[in-house]
Amino acid sequence: AMFQVRSAVFLSVTDTADCGGRNLLKSLTQAALQREELVHVFGFEVSEFEFTAGLKNEDKWRLVFHDAYSDPLNWDESSSFTPLQFTTQDVLARIGQAPNEDSKSVTLVLDSLSWVLLHNPVTLVCQTLQQLFSGLKVKRVVALLHTDLHEQGVVGSVCHLAGTVVMVAPAPKRPSAETDVEPLALATIVQRKESGKVIKKEEYFTVLEDFNLKVLGEPAQLSRRPEGKEEETAQVGILRALRGWPQGQRLTNMFLLFFLSPPPRKSSLLQPQANQGHIFYEPDAADDVDDEDPDDDLDI
Repeated sequence: AMFQVRSAVFLSVTDTADCGGRNLLKSLTQAALQREELVHVFGFEVSEFEFTAGLKNEDKWRLVFHDAYSDPLNWDESSSFTPLQFTTQDVLARIGQAPNEDSKSVTLVLDSLSWVLLHNPVTLVCQTLQQLFSGLKVKRVVALLHTDLHEQGVVGSVCHLAGTVVMVAPAPKRPSAETDVEPLALATIVQRKESGKVIKKEEYFTVLEDFNLKVLGEPAQLSRRPEGKEEETAQVGILRALRGWPQGQRLTNMFLLFFLSPPPRKSSLLQPQANQGHIFYEPDAADDVDDEDPDDDLDI
């Protein structure tokens, strides 16, 4: 699923202060460059040097960086782009002025969309985005969004517009022996198909030093092996203890039958059934409790 998101028309990478998504954004940018796509990056939060650091040199010539970071509000009149210029006409004009521009459609990368939303109404931003990826010039829009900087309604509007949303969150610490690479984050991928069907999936991933993306599998897949080992160790201990009982063989067979059952069957066996009977007994002051025969005065 993580590799399929690259074909989305509008892909939103959402992050928080606890887990940044810029490395994933750079990985998606490099993937577009390796597909020989022209990539235009509108950088509002980091410099061109910082954004392009680590990307493969042989692909950088297809990347055009529009500097909206060094002078974000154009106070020095030196900025090539500002958040207030985030309109369809201005963005397309900047793309058309690129020296390596040709008839090919481009991939538009926004780092980040949060800076644009802090200076423009969300309705205007969403309208501009829709016009951009619905036109013939822009093939794909990839935007980074810091969800903890905006109200829930703003985030919801942008995510509703996006065909694919990748929400990154911190990955829980796990023993390094489970995988050869420690996961960077947990990605929750929500894809909206043209038919209206919504698909949701979770995957652990990491971004390597060369900004290639490595998917480490789903949470259930990574947690199944250690949990199975712990459960297996507990089962072996119980089986050894049952062998010393007089009815050890029968109890062992019942024990194995239970643990070899599928999880739904186990759950049903552990839950009390509605048609089962229960005996409730609460002694009163008149009861004569006999420790040797505590049931001698039960009236059943």
